[in-house]
Amino acid sequence: MDSNNGEVLKRRLTKTGRLISFVAILAGTILYAFILKKMGDSLPFVDAFTTIASIYALFASVKRFAEQWIVWIIIDAASVYMWAMTFVNTAEYIATLVMWCVYLLNAVIMFIKWMRGSREQV
Repeated sequence: MDSNNGEVLKRRLTKTGRLISFVAILAGTILYAFILKKMGDSLPFVDAFTTIASIYALFASVKRFAEQWIVWIIIDAASVYMWAMTFVNTAEYIATLVMWCVYLLNAVIMFIKWMRGSREQV
């Protein structure tokens, strides 16, 4: 915590950290997608990505990296797509679709707030 304003101290990943994160999410997504595909998932790569990236984003949030919000935005956008496809095909789960739209909006707002806050801490 910042002793001046009581806010969480914000950090940013290095270029190497971003590359390692990208490769880890990509590899995890591909491996998990093949498992989901064998289990009959209708959107295995989207589903795998949202799961693996969420695990990464939780880790990044604990470590206070501002990039977590970029990952959350991408996860939420993928989830909106996934639930929109479900809604189009079944006319069900509108509440879930709306929930993910709200999560996406929240992630965008928090990304902006964290980026402003991280610039002020430098």
